[in-house]
Amino acid sequence: MGTPKSVNFEMLRTRWPELANLGAVAEQYVHTDPESCLVKLRNYLELVVRWIYRDQRLEQGYRASLYDLIKDDVFQSVIPTSVTLKMDALRIHGNRAAHGDHIKPKDALWLLQEAFYVGGWMYLSHGN
Repeated sequence: MGTPKSVNFEMLRTRWPELANLGAVAEQYVHTDPESCLVKLRNYLELVVRWIYRDQRLEQGYRASLYDLIKDDVFQSVIPTSVTLKMDALRIHGNRAAHGDHIKPKDALWLLQEAFYVGGWMYLSHGN
């Protein structure tokens, strides 16, 4: 089957191939299976957040949830508010999709765009 190619996330492939792959799969599902699209984007977000914690050597706490990680004051101090707002939207709607809520394709498309912006920020700020 090979590696999925992304329209919007290929810039991440060299440094973060798993992010590019998740973005590519989310793109494939955006219109046909928006719930799966959002589950992939939530996985993408979790990898982004955990990578930032490792890269910045931030304390994660014991069994910290994605919510806890994003809302932590230390994390908030190193990430622009505009990016954390996008992360929070991806988390909330990704959780809704994972727990069986119906997601409209237009909402999945909006969140795919938010994930692209988060990836663009990663690329520009950490991609060398």
